[in-house]
Amino acid sequence: MAMVPLLVGCSSALRYRRGQRQVDEFIGLIEELRAKIRYYKLPLGEIFAELKLPHLTQFSHDLREMSFGEALLNNRGAIVIGDNCFERLLAFASELGKSGCDEQVRNCDALLEALIKERDRLSTEVPKQMKISLSLGGMAGAMMLLLFL
Repeated sequence: MAMVPLLVGCSSALRYRRGQRQVDEFIGLIEELRAKIRYYKLPLGEIFAELKLPHLTQFSHDLREMSFGEALLNNRGAIVIGDNCFERLLAFASELGKSGCDEQVRNCDALLEALIKERDRLSTEVPKQMKISLSLGGMAGAMMLLLFL
């Protein structure tokens, strides 16, 4: 019983780390998308068919069957990035494929800038949050153990 708070703390810490990895994957995705739009002018369907995103496996699978925005919404529960970042991705998705190559590249650049800022913020925040989650979980577990003794 005393292990439950510790496990909750570990789960919370892992969620922070997963969000950080997902931001990194979205950065890689947008960089790849930008390059393929700019240099190869490939259709979105062909670009998405080749994607492999290890931390967003269901999302990358859904991209083969639905639009970018639909795939984001369909996987909202599994995508643990912040709401602001998620909203930026949705706004980007709503414009994807609706303009010329140059405009799409500019949209990619703007989104990349926002995602990189989020990654930088997370790189300092996540270690702190992980320590707090683990410490609080361990402390709560120790308190429960003392109460039962």
